[in-house]
Amino acid sequence: MEYFLDESTRFQSFTGMHYHPIWGLGLLLWLTFRYAADWEKERKFKLGFYLSLLPALTVFIRLSFVISQGKFKIEDDLPLHLCRLAALLYPVFFYFKNEKWIKILYFLVMAGTFQGLLTPDLIYSWPHFSYPLYWVMHVVLVGVAIYSVSGLGLKPTWKDIGNTLIYGNAIFISTIIINFWLGSNYFFTARKPVTGSILDLMGPWPWYLLVMEVIAFLLFIIAYIPFMIKKESSE
Repeated sequence: MEYFLDESTRFQSFTGMHYHPIWGLGLLLWLTFRYAADWEKERKFKLGFYLSLLPALTVFIRLSFVISQGKFKIEDDLPLHLCRLAALLYPVFFYFKNEKWIKILYFLVMAGTFQGLLTPDLIYSWPHFSYPLYWVMHVVLVGVAIYSVSGLGLKPTWKDIGNTLIYGNAIFISTIIINFWLGSNYFFTARKPVTGSILDLMGPWPWYLLVMEVIAFLLFIIAYIPFMIKKESSE
């Protein structure tokens, strides 16, 4: 246990400790999806469900480490950050084959979790437990999101973007209220992450929240462009 609590190695972005887990896990996911390319839809849903359990598992493993260290804080460790929330919701919606919410999560993950690959919110590197858990959660979430709309063929539409805006903002506003109540910073609506992120380019609080809204919408459009192009080319 002590081995995975080692805080001697600090994480450094844009180095091997940043790129290697993305490429390694990404390759494993790509090979898995290639292998399952000819499966029937029911079997593909099962694959999506089982893969979505991995990010969910990292949420509980991380929580067990934090609790075992006596460091659990309600303002930091509830599964209310976007990635942790998506990690817990994906298995539920895959299990019930809820295509509406699977497509909503596609946009949320591609707009939010994908940023976590570019600007990781990490302090420690291997062997600290947070390092492998972070990458398994983020890389697999992005992989499952892409697989859900490409491998499963759940093609998103403008209506799905509208649903994402509605439900995403409902979650966003609820989180602001929770943060005010708990003194927490879920969804980074109270302040920017101390490790640095894309939010640093969006101005001070609360203005960066408005910029986040605009950028989120633009990212939804970007995530939809491949399907827009494919739709136009097939007409």
